[in-house]
Amino acid sequence: MIDPQPAPQTQVVASQAESRIQLARRWPGKSVGAAVVLAGLTLLVIGLQFSYLRTVSTSIPHQDEWMLLDAMFQSFDSNNVVGWLFHSRNGHFGLTGKLSYLLSLQFFSLDLAPLRFLNFPVCLLGLVLSARVVMQHVSQPAIRWCVISGAALLLFNLCMWEHFSQGSAFATILAAVIGGAGLYYVVRALYAERARIKNLTVAFVWIIFAILSFGIGYAALAAAFALVTLWLSKRLIGTQPVGWSRPAILGAAAVAATLALLSHPLLNLGLPLRGYLYHFLLVAGAIWASPFENPPLAQKIAYICGLAVFSVSLYALADFVTSDRRRAEGFRAFGIAIILFGLGACAAVAAARPGLPEQEFLSSRYTLQTSIAALGLLFYFATKSRVLLGQLWSFVAIGYLFATVEEWQTGPFRPAVYESIEATVRRIETVPDAELASSLYWNEDLAPIRRVATRLERDRLNVFRNDR
Repeated sequence: MIDPQPAPQTQVVASQAESRIQLARRWPGKSVGAAVVLAGLTLLVIGLQFSYLRTVSTSIPHQDEWMLLDAMFQSFDSNNVVGWLFHSRNGHFGLTGKLSYLLSLQFFSLDLAPLRFLNFPVCLLGLVLSARVVMQHVSQPAIRWCVISGAALLLFNLCMWEHFSQGSAFATILAAVIGGAGLYYVVRALYAERARIKNLTVAFVWIIFAILSFGIGYAALAAAFALVTLWLSKRLIGTQPVGWSRPAILGAAAVAATLALLSHPLLNLGLPLRGYLYHFLLVAGAIWASPFENPPLAQKIAYICGLAVFSVSLYALADFVTSDRRRAEGFRAFGIAIILFGLGACAAVAAARPGLPEQEFLSSRYTLQTSIAALGLLFYFATKSRVLLGQLWSFVAIGYLFATVEEWQTGPFRPAVYESIEATVRRIETVPDAELASSLYWNEDLAPIRRVATRLERDRLNVFRNDR
């Protein structure tokens, strides 16, 4: 009996498998060497942020902290501390930041410098959790450390210097980390197919905690619902014998990317939601535009880079829904969840700040949102495509260099600004409003600042804590 010849398709699959085996045999030495280099880069990036936070710090309140501290002191006077803790301001509860103020008041006489340094352990926690997930699902050392080092370039990027300048702003980064942890348990509930109720309960608790910590947690909640919708859609598509689903979904993604492309004001096409889409892209590209002081140039770079992030994210979403691969599906689902988290956070900024000047969408405080989306892309393509992963890593590294080099040069001058603010606050009773506003870079109501400064002096707190 003559053995049947293998079908051409079978021969192609076998050939591809053999090629992968040969590549894997050649890869180990290079893989270990690349992993060592990337691990060293990760440690360097961590050390740079640690050094920056030690050098650029102050006890004095900064920017929105004056309003938060004024509300805290008013809650003391009205015996309504619990109401203050759970009061939402502009959609943000800020519970962890408020609790940190109470602890600082109790143990450090409201010295805010230790609170500013909390950004470092929070970023380190985010990196450790990311590394743990990567270690579980990625086997090759070079790919592992490519993703982990990319996560470090995003988490320890000095583009987020505004978060580092305020004592309670660590709560924003903490909310992002906690929200990501909640999404991890959502993925476990959907794809592990065991202890589903327990995992969903844990996910719900973490996401609620993220919402209470800062408003970015709402984007994590929206991402959880979106992920469940994608999970159901993926299974529905898998039951259909027709072959139109993948072209249709990829076509819808292409249409969305095209609409985003046409949202630039220069085209002036009058598209619905044009302004919203443009602002969304500015936030999505804020990291790469942060070092450019020329507003028109910065906006162009943010628009291009934001469009790139959005387009690649749409491709990842379409590929995830239409792909029938089972390998590493849970890990890719986690990457999709983080992408949705980041894009949702970018969209929330654009929707909640429609009247904000366009240059303000490039603010340092909004760079965390696109960092989350970029991290999700690294997760997704870690088991999808080495080529795309390498390109994404380079894109992230460029953003890190642009922003961190700029802030590393600017940072040494910030202590002088803080010293000027402290000197002004120390003579709060006599300083005129114009000088106070100029010194504190504050264009809003000055009454809360005066009330807080007077209270600090009376109770010997903050910069007055060592006065006799």
